[in-house]
Amino acid sequence: MRPERLDRFAALAPVETTLDARRQHGEQTAASDDLYEEIGRRLGVQDYDDHGWSNRVPCVLEKHEHDDRHPAAKWNRRKHVYHCHKCHLTLLGDEIAAALKLRREDFA
Repeated sequence: MRPERLDRFAALAPVETTLDARRQHGEQTAASDDLYEEIGRRLGVQDYDDHGWSNRVPCVLEKHEHDDRHPAAKWNRRKHVYHCHKCHLTLLGDEIAAALKLRREDFA
């Protein structure tokens, strides 16, 4: 690369690497990992498949018939998505955390 091109790049602001900057750009942090693991524990997850989906767990918002014997919801720990196949409820990570009375701030 020619020196004049290097000078142009040197004038750019340095890349922020602080925790706040990583959060601002959506990068997952150790605190987020802890929150998502706690979601799995609260849901009663025992195992995950190769795609990140949990074993079936009861729905968090509805009491479905036979939910104790045949639960229909799953949690994806990679995508941070919860889905109930009976009522078609889909929640993102922060939404399922709120439904389980978990606060992200408690994991910071």
